[in-house]
Amino acid sequence: MTYSRFKAIGNWLGIAAGLNLALFFILTIYLGGEAGNGTIVDTQFLLNNHGTFVEATESEFRSSLFLSRLLFITYPLAILWWIASKTLVKFFPDRREG
Repeated sequence: MTYSRFKAIGNWLGIAAGLNLALFFILTIYLGGEAGNGTIVDTQFLLNNHGTFVEATESEFRSSLFLSRLLFITYPLAILWWIASKTLVKFFPDRREG
């Protein structure tokens, strides 16, 4: 793998993490809460908004839950890839950052 390809993967991970965060914030504001700390009671899907629960549809609840869980995947990956790009640069003979 060349350094430019390695760097491009890191750039795409960073873009994906930023887009995920933006979508999460927009959806949280639009719905009035997020499902990460929400709950399901019988057939009610409740989103948490600073301790106050807001009712949502199942699809809204699931999409909010998906985006909140995806944050725990995209951000650590982007950060680890950034750290790797800074520490492993010496192994790429085609590009060295000085």
